Amino acid sequence: MNWCADKRATRSPAADTTKNELFHEIDDRAGYYVGGQVRYLDRAALNVLHYDNRADPTAFRAALRDFAWETKFDAAALRVETGNGWTVIAHTLAARYDDFEVDFGAPTNPGNEKGHAWTVAYSYDKGEHWRFVLEWLRVRSNVAARPVLLGEPALATETKVEVSARYALSGTL
Repeated sequence: MNWCADKRATRSPAADTTKNELFHEIDDRAGYYVGGQVRYLDRAALNVLHYDNRADPTAFRAALRDFAWETKFDAAALRVETGNGWTVIAHTLAARYDDFEVDFGAPTNPGNEKGHAWTVAYSYDKGEHWRFVLEWLRVRSNVAARPVLLGEPALATETKVEVSARYALSGTL
């Protein structure tokens, strides 16, 4: 088990932390992540992980004008090697569901947001240097500020399809 807070390192050790700190500790609560691996005959491995930063979303830091962001997730990956040299990695085809909400107390607060998202991604490694990814994302959300800021209905469904290619100059991806 590893303990983690909702604070990360600055961009550079000598940086002025009041200007360059990417993540700030707001609620002084330690989070954690725990993971494990199960192997079968040295040909299959299942990895699982649970992450919870244990943030108190009601904690507010006035100097930052921000609340603590509560983050929890689970992840799993499966790798299977056959006797004839083929390897199947289940996380090359991944599906994820996210349910999210930002609640600033008053129902009419323009910062409120509630919704869910589906992501499906397929990645393919070609040799040691190339990786190709196809990803589909669908977000359905109700954002109180959307009519005011964008002139659009508060409830919206947005879809994105992305294709990417990555080449690593040295080593493996």
